[in-house]
Amino acid sequence: MSMPSVLKDARTRTGYTQRELAEVAGVSQPLISRIERKDVNPRTSTLRELFNHLDPLSESDDDEISTQPTTNSLAEKIEWEFENVEGVSSQSEPETKGTSTSETNRCSECDLDLSPYPDPSFCPNCGNTL
Repeated sequence: MSMPSVLKDARTRTGYTQRELAEVAGVSQPLISRIERKDVNPRTSTLRELFNHLDPLSESDDDEISTQPTTNSLAEKIEWEFENVEGVSSQSEPETKGTSTSETNRCSECDLDLSPYPDPSFCPNCGNTL
């Protein structure tokens, strides 16, 4: 199952709309939509924040459970998959479109370093159209 599918399945299973999840996770609704459509590779920290609200194990008050993730933990599964996808994309060189390196490597809205993302069309942090 792909990361966007896991996100959408977990979101619908827990009863969140994209807007509700965005609000509690502190991200934009369009960013969640683009993640689910595979239009953007989100940062690991963004995925963790989303899955903290979707995975009942990650919000447990029991320290033993929260410090020792099980193989059933959605956060663990999604992080593993994202790291594998990220490893593939970091091996390819980003394309340049005739603009200066500083313009293509930083988001104008949140100043995120975009160099790890090959030819992004949206900022994975804030959802800004690039």
